Amino acid sequence: YSTGETHLAGMVLARAVGMPLADYLSREIWGPAGMERDGAWRLDRQGRELAGCCLAMTLADYARLGQFVLEGGRVQGRQIVDPAFLAQATRRQIDNGRPAPAGYGYLWWIGPRAFEASGIHGQSILIYPQDRLVIAINSHWARPDAPEDFAAQGALQAAIREAVRAP
Repeated sequence: YSTGETHLAGMVLARAVGMPLADYLSREIWGPAGMERDGAWRLDRQGRELAGCCLAMTLADYARLGQFVLEGGRVQGRQIVDPAFLAQATRRQIDNGRPAPAGYGYLWWIGPRAFEASGIHGQSILIYPQDRLVIAINSHWARPDAPEDFAAQGALQAAIREAVRAP
């Protein structure tokens, strides 16, 4: 994973589709998926979206985005994103040598039973495909890499999963 490379990929995509990423996202995913508010990207000094980070959205829209991915990129029977691409994106492409998450796909951290979009300050879209569960968290940790924050978030996610799975 590299924020710089993801930012570069966003610039390439914007040039390829001939419009800003936010406009393309709105047209292709945000609108069809029924997002309640426009997503907003922070811009770099040249006025381009920082594709490697900084996409702001409401908590409900985090959950909607997770549900969209869980549904295989399909909205009301209409295929928006190629399901083969999503399957590959949410499968381990590299091993990061850590027990959890165990790898990285295409913009998703891959664990043994789930995959997650994880932001630098605790934002998260965690998806358990077999449980058909999406856990969305929108937060702003004081430090981006505090182990105690990761542990607390992991405990919260585990408690939510257990509560949902309980009879």
